[in-house]
Amino acid sequence: MVPKKVKRVLARTMTVSDLIEELQNYDDDTPVVFASDYGDYCHTEQALTLDSIEEVTYNDFDESAYSNSGVAVQFDANRTEDDEDDDIGEDPVLIIR
Repeated sequence: MVPKKVKRVLARTMTVSDLIEELQNYDDDTPVVFASDYGDYCHTEQALTLDSIEEVTYNDFDESAYSNSGVAVQFDANRTEDDEDDDIGEDPVLIIR
């Protein structure tokens, strides 16, 4: 079962459609980075490069006290296609790395 916190956090994120709409305002050769709080005392924003896109599901996320969002990616290498979860669990989510 997908934790409620995971559902709430993922419901607030951009969709592919939102992202495409925003990116259309920029030249195709414009570099893109992801900014993230480094976690230090001054809250330095680090610039992370984007290298790939991976499709996962809601089931690959779990609650985490170590994350500012309260949610972390938790891949379950032992999960099989036969494992049953609630319907939203198998909805796709894209991770940009």
